Amino acid sequence: MPPGPSLERLAVILRTCNKEKGLPLTLRIFAYIRSTGMDAHASLGNHMVSSLVELQCMCIAHKIFDRLSHPNETSWSSLVIGYVRGKHPRQAVVIYETFRCNYPCPSVFTFVAVLKACAELENADLGCAIHDEIIENGLLEKNVFLGNALIHMYFKCGALGKAQEAFDVLPKRDVISWTALITGYMDHDFGEEALFCYEQMLREGISPNSVTFVCTLKACGKAGSLEQGEKIHFEIARRGDLADDVAISSALVDMYLKVGAPEKAQEIFDKLQFRNVFAWTALIAGFAKDGSAEKALCFYEHMQLEGVSPNAVTYLCSLKACGIVGDIDKGREIHDELIGKKILKYDVNVGNALVDMYAKCGYLVKAQQVFDELPVRNIITWNSLITGYSDHDHGEEVLSCYKEMHHQGAIPDAVTFVCSLKACGKLEAVDEGREMYAEVARRGFAEENQAIGVALVDMYAKCGSLVKAHEVFDKLQERDMVAWTALISGYSKHEYGEEALRCFEQMQLEGFSCDAVTLLCSLKACGSSGAEEQAGGLHAEIARQGLLDSDLNVGNALIDMYSKLGLLPKAQEVFDKLPYHDVVSWTALIAGYAKHAQGKEALKCYEEMQLERFSPDAATYVCILNACACIGAIEQGKEVHAQLGRNGFLEKDLNVGNALIDMYAKCGLLEKAREVFDNLQVRDVVSWTTLIVGYAKLGESADVFSIFQKMITEGEKPDLVTFTSLMSACSHTGLVESGQVWYEVMSKDYGISPTVQHLFSMVDLLSRAGYLDRAIAMVKDMQPDTNHVLWHSLLTACQKWGNVDIAAKAFEHAMQADEAAEASCAPVWDIYANRVEAF
Repeated sequence: MPPGPSLERLAVILRTCNKEKGLPLTLRIFAYIRSTGMDAHASLGNHMVSSLVELQCMCIAHKIFDRLSHPNETSWSSLVIGYVRGKHPRQAVVIYETFRCNYPCPSVFTFVAVLKACAELENADLGCAIHDEIIENGLLEKNVFLGNALIHMYFKCGALGKAQEAFDVLPKRDVISWTALITGYMDHDFGEEALFCYEQMLREGISPNSVTFVCTLKACGKAGSLEQGEKIHFEIARRGDLADDVAISSALVDMYLKVGAPEKAQEIFDKLQFRNVFAWTALIAGFAKDGSAEKALCFYEHMQLEGVSPNAVTYLCSLKACGIVGDIDKGREIHDELIGKKILKYDVNVGNALVDMYAKCGYLVKAQQVFDELPVRNIITWNSLITGYSDHDHGEEVLSCYKEMHHQGAIPDAVTFVCSLKACGKLEAVDEGREMYAEVARRGFAEENQAIGVALVDMYAKCGSLVKAHEVFDKLQERDMVAWTALISGYSKHEYGEEALRCFEQMQLEGFSCDAVTLLCSLKACGSSGAEEQAGGLHAEIARQGLLDSDLNVGNALIDMYSKLGLLPKAQEVFDKLPYHDVVSWTALIAGYAKHAQGKEALKCYEEMQLERFSPDAATYVCILNACACIGAIEQGKEVHAQLGRNGFLEKDLNVGNALIDMYAKCGLLEKAREVFDNLQVRDVVSWTTLIVGYAKLGESADVFSIFQKMITEGEKPDLVTFTSLMSACSHTGLVESGQVWYEVMSKDYGISPTVQHLFSMVDLLSRAGYLDRAIAMVKDMQPDTNHVLWHSLLTACQKWGNVDIAAKAFEHAMQADEAAEASCAPVWDIYANRVEAF
């Protein structure tokens, strides 16, 4: 049997395999060496490691390396370089640290490789240590590419200052050094610094290469510098040899789009002799970002007509354009292509764009389906779905996603928290909001992230936790307009008008100009708190900003504020000066007249509104029915009832039905009120109570108690007004014991604390029935600032029953409770006069 090849011959063959990438032959040699036992030979084993690393057979290479008794420096270095090339930086670092124990000074190639590993891992500490070793061994003076690797590593780790220092001490700087510096600043969105470096490079006489031009053009786009971009474009054209470079042309297209010159971008694109997928994608991406999403989708179609197949980035940009314009048909078409090409199985970014597209188009079920089918998800995937639910006010789904995200171990970021806190505010889910706040605080976001801080203020404000909202607001590093508006809106929504207006004034003192949203909240606060003094100032500010001519919502809110304040001539004046009206304008004016018992004016406005062909909405009908009720305009009320029957509002809006019951009841037509009530498809506590109040005012106590009993039987819980009506009915019919029972049941069975009105009804009931001692006992238990009216009521009752002793006590208390109690004297004199006449 002929002898096998010698060690030297095998080494030569391995080097040939290495050069020609002959993996099958290398593996055959490896099998032969293993069978002969020569794999333990140091020289041959080292050759084998280097060859397998070159062919990216890292697993086998590492196994052979571990069998070597004396691996040489080349084997160590080969493993480090191989793991870096194979995108396994952690293994590269582990090998390097072991290598340093055996060889005090690694080769330049090893240092370059391990610096790349540090960059991938963003391990600046290890990078700094290696930097020190390089300096100690004096390698920077001889090897410029080591300095370039250091610059790249520091930028990747986010240590921009260190990167600049490493660049500044380079003994020699070539185009790669400058390009590394420019790229680093550009990648960190420091476009102006990147352009400054480009200018410095030119001043030092270094000629840019194609990579430099591409990076610098990107920096122009980020910095928004059209002038600098045109200069670079001129330089590229002057050189001539780069004019047909597709990468540079694509970068020019992208740059011009980002600096707001789309015509120039398209001009360059149209002149391209060879338009590959990168050029098309640059154009599509630029127009999608520029706000011309329709054009982006047209380019996507033209690209395919020219036979150019989209890549993952093209699909991503096109899906973004579909989401912007709501082109669901094109989005579905792209989705089908992605399924056919199986791109969703390996590209999570395209999957995220698909979820986002469906969500933006309002197809949330489809967005959820795509989300569920994605094999890989990241934080952007979750946020795309959560943001979609949030934008379409699906708060419960937002919180469900947030909980599921936690369950699956995904870590929320600022976008997640902002959307989830917004959902808590919408749903007034304060408990979930508190838990989220604890999570935000634990992660240190509350102080660091302005958007989260403002979202917390907004959430607590919407939930009515206004003390907590103000507390979070005070801790914000920056109190911007959005934060002020969230706080003012919260106070306004929950009827804390004075606090809202104080915040508004403080905001102005801190130099913030109020916008339309802040003014809307402040107008509402002014109306609810009766702050007539601030009304004029708000009106003046609105006029100064010209909002009455440009923002109808502000004009309507101003009419509403003046109406609530009872300043109806001012409300009418604002209404008359508005350039145009809508149904809200008319309703605000009608509501003001109706509220302040000017029913005729309300009905006149209603007629004018119809003459101008405005269709009333539910709120308008409620207001006009209130106006009819306040002046007893039963005929107009019946006409409105007929209109409601024709347009189906009684089936659509319960508030309208309740207002109709109230109108008939106040006009004394209880049978019609009962008829409307019986025909309601749905009833609430207001429906029942409105009917009860109507019967109570006419003294129909039997009907009052009968309706109340039926209300309880049907499972509707009474409220404060219901019990007020019950006790009023008892008072008018002298049912003392029944009144006492209802008074006790109210708090005992339904948890409703009695108000002054309920106490007044009981005192009135007891007084009318002659139980003056019991009435006095109840009044004495009340707060001093609320009982003077009741003492006067007792004096009137004493006059009826001729009880001088109790009258004297009542008079004494009335005088103490109300210093200006001259009116108390008349009943007392009448009582004494009656007693004298009796004698």
